[in-house]
Amino acid sequence: MFALITDLPDAAGVSSQEIYLEAADLESLLVSWLRELLLMFEMESKLPVRYEIEEIVPTSLRAQVYQVDFDPAKQVLNRHIKAVTYHGLEVTPTGQGWEATIVFDT
Repeated sequence: MFALITDLPDAAGVSSQEIYLEAADLESLLVSWLRELLLMFEMESKLPVRYEIEEIVPTSLRAQVYQVDFDPAKQVLNRHIKAVTYHGLEVTPTGQGWEATIVFDT
């Protein structure tokens, strides 16, 4: 998602934050996760550059998010994502894990 918004910087000046989310199902959990990351970016000017999922089940997620400060005066915005939507949302298992299709409101 953030590769659509801006060029991802080198990992200099990285801080971390733990996120814990609960949702009704796996699809809602994915939407909540992406909304939380987008909110972090928009409200706190923190650009997530890496994350580690520490625990995940279909209704909850605990992760460590690594982020850098984002200054729109110094860094280029390629595209603005207004919202993460349920429109066209698909989460399917594959032989290597999970695959998701999601549409962003731009």
